[in-house]
Amino acid sequence: MNNDKILWINGKFLSAPVTGVQRFARGMCKALHEKGCQLKILVNRDHDREFEYGELVEIGKQKGVLWEQVELPRYLKRCGNPFLLNFCNVAPLIYSRNFIVIHDLAVFDHPEWFSKRFSFWYRWIIPKLVKKSQLATVSGFSKTALVNKFNLVSKDILVLPNGVYFDKSNFDENISVESPYILAVGSHSPRKGLGQLIKAFSKADLPNVNLYIVGSGSHHFSGIEKLNTERIKWVEVINDAKLCSLYRGCKVVVQPSFYEGFGLPILEGLFFKKQVLANDLAVFRELFGNSIKYTNTLDTEVFSKDLTDIYYSDNKNTIPFPEHLSFDKSASKLLQNLNN
Repeated sequence: MNNDKILWINGKFLSAPVTGVQRFARGMCKALHEKGCQLKILVNRDHDREFEYGELVEIGKQKGVLWEQVELPRYLKRCGNPFLLNFCNVAPLIYSRNFIVIHDLAVFDHPEWFSKRFSFWYRWIIPKLVKKSQLATVSGFSKTALVNKFNLVSKDILVLPNGVYFDKSNFDENISVESPYILAVGSHSPRKGLGQLIKAFSKADLPNVNLYIVGSGSHHFSGIEKLNTERIKWVEVINDAKLCSLYRGCKVVVQPSFYEGFGLPILEGLFFKKQVLANDLAVFRELFGNSIKYTNTLDTEVFSKDLTDIYYSDNKNTIPFPEHLSFDKSASKLLQNLNN
């Protein structure tokens, strides 16, 4: 497939709150668009109308699962059954020409972290999709998980790592924050480890430091109990400019997750030359190596001490940014795969 050919994309992600999965889809579309690809992004009536990286084609009257599983494949068949790129875990099951990026298998390993309805749906549809689709994922960790779970051939799964979607010039000068502060970015899902972070932060020797937690809740996730104190700031609705500003102004980025397929806030923290403290997960070691500091978030005493130590250490991160983790490189890899 040459760059001047049309790429058809499942645009359901433009109707959802922006978490790491949706940011991956946006970043891939942006990179493909900048490489000269013609993108036909198929969307429902509730899509983000400001997205500018491709032609937005509004189809159907439904939204959500009905739109994706009924109206989307029906429209594609009328258009001659083009190859469909699905960047967010799921694709229309009755359609036969799917490329799917499955980010992780958390819903299989820990269904208790998700709503019963969401867990049932993903655990039902994904095994059926992997048998009839071309697959990709975002890390070697997730690739191994897919191979082991579904008895797949490793070489048949493409690894397309995340990148940073925004640039350093995109920031909001008017954002109001109480400095100094530590920053955590993640949805309000139990797997994000925010409860453990709050416990460790409360015990840490950081008397004049605030903790900003950026991310929203979702009916798809089991909830976490919020602890509201003067030093813990919950920020749920935020645009890219404000998020960039929070990254720029923080002293440390913390990623306390128990399970991830990638760990995008770590990459974004490194992009802004910040010290990063993360739970010691295999996927983080694979992707970020010695660029960040590791802790055990399940041990509150250890986590608290490590949080204090990294805060008071030299916060100028001089470790080179991992340039191999970029949407530009992942888009090139995808195009090469499609050409072959």
